[in-house]
Amino acid sequence: MSTGASRPAVLPELEQMLSATAARHVRRSSGPRRIAVGRIPRLVAVTVACVALGGTALAATGVWNPIVGDPENPATLSGTPVPAALVAELGVLRREQTPQDRSPEVEATLEGADVPQGVRLESVRYLGPGADGEATVMLSGVEAGPFDPEGDPVCVARPLPGATHSVFLCFGLSTLLGGTAWGEALGPTGEFAYGVVPDDVATVTAEFDGPPPHTVPVHDNYWELPLSGAESANPHGESGVQHTVWRDAEGNVVPQRP
Repeated sequence: MSTGASRPAVLPELEQMLSATAARHVRRSSGPRRIAVGRIPRLVAVTVACVALGGTALAATGVWNPIVGDPENPATLSGTPVPAALVAELGVLRREQTPQDRSPEVEATLEGADVPQGVRLESVRYLGPGADGEATVMLSGVEAGPFDPEGDPVCVARPLPGATHSVFLCFGLSTLLGGTAWGEALGPTGEFAYGVVPDDVATVTAEFDGPPPHTVPVHDNYWELPLSGAESANPHGESGVQHTVWRDAEGNVVPQRP
């Protein structure tokens, strides 16, 4: 994976020591999950973890040094590449990193984030606006959490309006290809489903138990759908979205590979 800015040569030992001042721990899983801000999360099938996020600016040397995670419970950074198999499926990770990927909005999402160990700063990508001056962000880490048997998760942080935490969705290659790299979240202003799909998927259709299906476009391998009424999760915490269907730009179904 290429990046838009080169980093000066630094002794690996020194860089590792400095990087230990950032980040915390994140989880990912193999199926969707619903999260309610300010109360106990309700599981569906993908693990989504709550996080709060923010950052710094480019250092005088030109190296991007955002605050990642909680300095009181630091994690590490990693210069290792995202697994090639994941990069091959996600065009957003193959493009050059841009100034927007290192913007104040992205930094506002990264600060305080409950992230995986070994955060790969060069994998950080802006996906779209979040809330309250933050951004929806993708990144990769090295450590596998308790629900991450594959390791090397790719994660999406989605800030919620009026909330002190973002929702964090993490997944590996089999979750992505199997069509379960998505989750649902309930914030102060409503509920939504969101997720990540491989290249060649142009639209995602969410199917429900009763309500008609809804189709939304994909950009940068990311999709998002507001939910309301009968589309929302039921009182038992079960997912409102029952299944997703992928289609390419010509409307042909793209098979999911569970």
